[in-house]
Amino acid sequence: MTRNKKIIIGIIIVVLIFAVALTIWQKYHRPINTIEPPEGVEKFCGWSTYAKCKTDADCNMGGCSGEVCEGKGEGIITPCVWRDCYSVPGYKCKCVDSRCQWAR
Repeated sequence: MTRNKKIIIGIIIVVLIFAVALTIWQKYHRPINTIEPPEGVEKFCGWSTYAKCKTDADCNMGGCSGEVCEGKGEGIITPCVWRDCYSVPGYKCKCVDSRCQWAR
C-alpha cells in the first residue's frame, strides 16, 4: 500500500471517529427545555450527562454554576457564567430511568 493511500485511510478513520463522537455528544448533552414554566419565569437551561445510575445518590450537580446533572465522579468542568435559568424552582438532579438527569 502506498504512503498516500495510508494517509487517506487514516484521514477517513479520523473523520469517522469524530462523526461518531459528535453524534454521541449531541444525543446526551442537550439542554432540558421540555417543561414550560409559569409566565414570567425563565425556562430551565441546565443539562445532563445521562450517566448510568441506580439511585439518586449516584447523581450530583456539577459544573461551576451547578448547571450539570452528572454521575458521581464525572467532574464536568464548565465556564463560571451564571444564568438565572440554572435556578428555576422545582428541578433536581436525579436518577430517572437509570440515567442521571434533571427532573421535576
